[in-house]
Amino acid sequence: INAKQAAAAIHFVHMFFFKFKFKKAFNNLELKTQIIETIIVLGTLFICTAIYYSQGERILDWTAEETLANTSYAFVSCMGGVGLSPFSMAEFYNSFASGRSILHFWIIIYTIVMFIGGQTNSAAGGLKQYRLGILFKNFYWNTKQKVVGQKIIFPHTIVKNGEYVTVEDEEIKSAYEYFILFTVIFIIGVLIYVSYGYDIEMSLFEYSSALSNCGFSLGITNSNSPGLIIWADILGMILGRLEVYPFILTFLKLFDVKKKNV
Repeated sequence: INAKQAAAAIHFVHMFFFKFKFKKAFNNLELKTQIIETIIVLGTLFICTAIYYSQGERILDWTAEETLANTSYAFVSCMGGVGLSPFSMAEFYNSFASGRSILHFWIIIYTIVMFIGGQTNSAAGGLKQYRLGILFKNFYWNTKQKVVGQKIIFPHTIVKNGEYVTVEDEEIKSAYEYFILFTVIFIIGVLIYVSYGYDIEMSLFEYSSALSNCGFSLGITNSNSPGLIIWADILGMILGRLEVYPFILTFLKLFDVKKKNV
């Protein structure tokens, strides 16, 4: 099941795996970004688990091995926007919410992972790993250029769809613009939760889950939630899945058609 959840966060590299072209698959920018993210998160979960259990603590009567397995499972689910978990995320959170526990860091990790989401055109929502990869690549290119000076010009190339392509300034600008727009939408959604008295940690997690279409909840979203929160979730899920620009363009197109008909 975990492999299927991971596959939900991947798009076009499937075809390279099926054709046994592993070099093309692993040179792909999005898959590299996803692998780095996975290594960092799983390593962090391992460290958190080791620290927590070394203090003689337990969570939900799990052993250390069960905790690492269950939380890693939830991470892959968050990345793929699948929403499957061997435990209740709300119960998991409530088991340590009242104390100053290192486990709060796990909620932060899940929030960031859901915010990033999966690859472009995959089943996952979120910001998308391609844009994150472009942002980090641009940071690397700029840093490298400053170190060597302006006398040497490095090509801004990445592997996309199995081919080397040049990343133009316009594409980098577009990635930054979308990141800012997506973040603003995220902050607005979080503020709506906070305005109803929910704490910032729960609010960040909850709206990140909506934008990623993951479906995890710490207990805020339910049938008794205020109407504004429900509508904020609905809009977040639409924007996270369809992406912001296509939604806005479709809305403007429909408005323009109605205006012409009038």
